[in-house]
Amino acid sequence: MRASELIGTTVRATDGRVLGRIVELHAVLDGPLRGGLSAPRIHEVSIARTQIGAALGYQHHPEQGPWAVRRVMGAILGRPLRVPWRHLRPGEDGLVLAGDLRSDLD
Repeated sequence: MRASELIGTTVRATDGRVLGRIVELHAVLDGPLRGGLSAPRIHEVSIARTQIGAALGYQHHPEQGPWAVRRVMGAILGRPLRVPWRHLRPGEDGLVLAGDLRSDLD
């Protein structure tokens, strides 16, 4: 699967609730060697309720921009959820969060 296919993918909980859409991929360079460099591997994804404002970076820097824009973007975006890739599984309509995140928070 290509990175461009993952951005915007719906992520659901195991009970079917929509958690949001993937707005960002976080990769590490520890995959198989390609030439002199290691290939990127998806380590985790950022999930937000909506993609509005994600391209502008408001999910990472909520303090940027004019006060009114910050307030509106904060209300729309909420706080993005960063989920390790290993906790996501293919589902019927997107991906399903299948792991227990509490183990990663300890």
